[in-house]
Amino acid sequence: YFHVLAGHPQDGMAAGEIFELYADKTGNDYLGSIAIGFQGLAMILMGDMGKGMNLLQAMRRAAAEQDQKYLVCTFEYVVGNVFAQVTQGATPLTFSLVLKNFGFLLRYVPFAAHRAKAHLNRAIDMGRLYGYDGLHALACLDLGMLHKAKKKNDTARQLISEAVQLFEKNQAAASLEQARAALASLE
Repeated sequence: YFHVLAGHPQDGMAAGEIFELYADKTGNDYLGSIAIGFQGLAMILMGDMGKGMNLLQAMRRAAAEQDQKYLVCTFEYVVGNVFAQVTQGATPLTFSLVLKNFGFLLRYVPFAAHRAKAHLNRAIDMGRLYGYDGLHALACLDLGMLHKAKKKNDTARQLISEAVQLFEKNQAAASLEQARAALASLE
């Protein structure tokens, strides 16, 4: 997962495959779901958006069916984050990327902001309910940034302030710095 976040999705895919094999051998469905889900995220970052999103969505549904609340919350956040990035144009769309992902773009881009809000709100609600402060804070920050991009500064300020409080409470220095900078940009 950290390979994927650090911008090395190929390494994340390789690590995910190793974790998936280990999960299969040990019967650890929880670890297997994590591995497959983050392979989906790596696929999206490597340009195979449709297949990657299908994997993420399948793992989110499987986690829900198995009542794995933390995984459901995690995948709600990750899917919401992907849609938020699509909304904000985080990845430059080259001609080859558009051709390779035409179906994904046609299906998801027109409603990406709505989907991002829905998934991030579910992650926030679950984070509050079950005490998953890290995911709660990240989802607040991402949703706040989405509202900021849409010029809904009051809502953005409220969400980002909530993220700052949670990052402070949990001493998440790097995320706290990012959230404070986002909040300052709204002043």
